[in-house]
Amino acid sequence: MLRQERSEKVNSYLQYVKYGSGGIVLFVSASLKANVPDIPFLSSVIVHCQYNAWWIIILCTFAGGLSQYLNSHIGSPGNWRIVQHILDQYREEVFGKDENTKEDAEHFHRITLFKHFKWRWALERWPWSGWVVPVARSGSRTKTNIQCFLASKECPDDAEGVAGQTWARNREVKVCGLPDLSIDNPPETDIIEYAEKAFVTDEWIRNRMRTNRRGLQCRSLLGICIEVKGVPWGALVIDSRNPEPSRLKNTTKNPKLKTYKDILSRLLEKV
Repeated sequence: MLRQERSEKVNSYLQYVKYGSGGIVLFVSASLKANVPDIPFLSSVIVHCQYNAWWIIILCTFAGGLSQYLNSHIGSPGNWRIVQHILDQYREEVFGKDENTKEDAEHFHRITLFKHFKWRWALERWPWSGWVVPVARSGSRTKTNIQCFLASKECPDDAEGVAGQTWARNREVKVCGLPDLSIDNPPETDIIEYAEKAFVTDEWIRNRMRTNRRGLQCRSLLGICIEVKGVPWGALVIDSRNPEPSRLKNTTKNPKLKTYKDILSRLLEKV
């Protein structure tokens, strides 16, 4: 799940936990000095609170603090909505003004924001290997099952995918003219060529083709390193079904795209 969707779902639950735990702490603290009334149910509640006050207060304080930490760690929904808007505007500037791509479906050309993490839960490899993980994507389609890529600080040469290589190199990585793997039974040579150009293994390509009945439709990729406070934070990866998008060649010279990138870098300081 991408960060915008996750923050919107989790934030509401965390608010309930934060305010609920605060209310419980106030009630228990007040009950410590209260006289036990001669009301069966209320008296039992107050006696229970007085008897267990120390661990109730500690537990609720911990729950409130943890909810606040998780909320700040995931980021506010408002900030992630702004990130989403910037990605949509970036995509429109690259593909929406190109005569060859402006009429294409939204999901034919996408922009995905990846963030580097020192570790993540992963069954297939060591969690602390270092990963670039998708956190946002332009548009409103194809937002599930986005791949994470290995990107270790200790072994940057082994970074996987355009996202991983972009972060490891801290510079733009461009891949165009990828073989068409959306056809039935593509040649083995095309699979090998695609894997080499995209910085992944042959097996990775075959696994993706097995899970996607339409095969791999991406034909070109451009990775742009994103820095936050002067430190490589992650990568912005543009992918397209067009093998040679004309406007993909001039992104670094486009002043509007540079402005979007700078705004994104400043915004990501808060998420």
